[in-house]
Amino acid sequence: MQRSLNNELRSSMVRGGRMMDNEIAEEALECVMSYVNDPRDRSVVSQVCKQWYRIDALTRKHVTVAFCYTIRPADLTRRFKRLESLKLKGKPRAYMFNLISEDWGAYARPWITEISSSCLCLKSLHLRRMVVKDDDLTMLV
Repeated sequence: MQRSLNNELRSSMVRGGRMMDNEIAEEALECVMSYVNDPRDRSVVSQVCKQWYRIDALTRKHVTVAFCYTIRPADLTRRFKRLESLKLKGKPRAYMFNLISEDWGAYARPWITEISSSCLCLKSLHLRRMVVKDDDLTMLV
């Protein structure tokens, strides 16, 4: 029974004298991905398989990093080479209520150093609760 099912599947995959590939053509997948805009949906879609992960990395234009220490800047720019906007959140909200010290961290320098050299398509950078110095801004210009 299993053998005949496998033969049927194989014969249904052959069309026009050539074997049909199980993978969706990358061009078609890129078109579909352009309609998936919600960040949570994009995250789920990128976990389907390696091909979808790769296409998500190539087509995602907007990324929000909820906590700047969850990923290294180089890892983010290596995966998302065509970013147009990036939102980085630094210190936890507890900082706004003076529940953590002033020198806690969340320095923007490592991010800005990486972004200025790797994100050539970047149009928008939103830094929230991060320590930004004048030299960092000069590096962006």
